[in-house]
Amino acid sequence: MSHPIWNHVHLASAMARDTFLSSDDESLDLFLGGGLPLPGVSLWTGSLGSRVREILLKWVISQQKNRQCVLWVMGLQSVQILASSWASRGVDLSKLYFSYSSSPLAELKEVFFSDIFPLIILDSIVFSNEDQAFLSQIARRKEKSLVILQNQNVATSSVHPTIRHKVSVSSSGPDAALLKHNERCFRVTLAPS
Repeated sequence: MSHPIWNHVHLASAMARDTFLSSDDESLDLFLGGGLPLPGVSLWTGSLGSRVREILLKWVISQQKNRQCVLWVMGLQSVQILASSWASRGVDLSKLYFSYSSSPLAELKEVFFSDIFPLIILDSIVFSNEDQAFLSQIARRKEKSLVILQNQNVATSSVHPTIRHKVSVSSSGPDAALLKHNERCFRVTLAPS
């Protein structure tokens, strides 16, 4: 039988080991408990017009400042990214790689296990509970932050317990978005679109 003090020390020790990818937005990182979990998987959902992708660009830009490359995998060919718009927001397109794949775990498996991308965003792809568990294993094994980004209307109904963050984003006017995480809300101000 374990001792209650040992359980507390073990939990505190595990929490001290938690690291995060910063967005370089101190209040946003604080709201999320430090930023995006590293290693870990986050599930972000947003409705059309919520500007959730623009919020995630904060982490893309932060990683690029640290001379890291980012992979953005699109699951739907119908979702178009305007690269020039992202460049005008500070994204270095030479360090952002795009791929289209409706089944990235099968088609891009080598990329997940490589050390090239510490941040991978999986956009408009629905993953099964087993796939989410596998992504969490990859994140831990390879020290990656993986973000699953889904439209709120088609979001994964079952979220695996290893998903470290679940964030819902909605529009909050023309220059802001409202984030919900752990029953708390946070308003992010964004540049005019």
